[in-house]
Amino acid sequence: MIEPHGRRADSWWGTIPSGPCNLIPATRVTISVVTRIGIELVPQVAGRIMGIRYYIDSGQDPPFEGMIVDRAAVQYPRVYQFKWGVATTGTGWRNTWIRPALRAAAHQIFDVWVMQSAFYWRTINEIAAGPVTRFNIKCNGSMQATGTLPPAAPTLNTNANGVDILFQPD
Repeated sequence: MIEPHGRRADSWWGTIPSGPCNLIPATRVTISVVTRIGIELVPQVAGRIMGIRYYIDSGQDPPFEGMIVDRAAVQYPRVYQFKWGVATTGTGWRNTWIRPALRAAAHQIFDVWVMQSAFYWRTINEIAAGPVTRFNIKCNGSMQATGTLPPAAPTLNTNANGVDILFQPD
């Protein structure tokens, strides 16, 4: 669908802002230490990553930072890191747009991380039967990590964390 400002961005959890499959993570997970919450996403067609989104509770402080790690970089991973703004009102998806957009080749692997300190949302065993593709984006699984940097080769689990990309196919 074409909007006055351009085409809507696709996302693995559903189209923006309330498309035919705007899913939300089902389970709230409480954490006691600062934790990086991530998801591994693979665009199935070439396009641009326009931003990331994160599912958050009303009044919850936004994540300290977001990070997109391009796992296809030859020698060192390309990392795009940014900070979120102010506290939120209302439970739902919060978008952060990237300028300029990040080019993505078909089947290029991206780890998308946010850092959170109180809790996060996920759907348990959403990927139990293997990778799931929605809206030209494949999800290989989710990951969590403590520490200042995400692991270079994260261990994936079968849950789907409430982290996503905003993607526009070419």
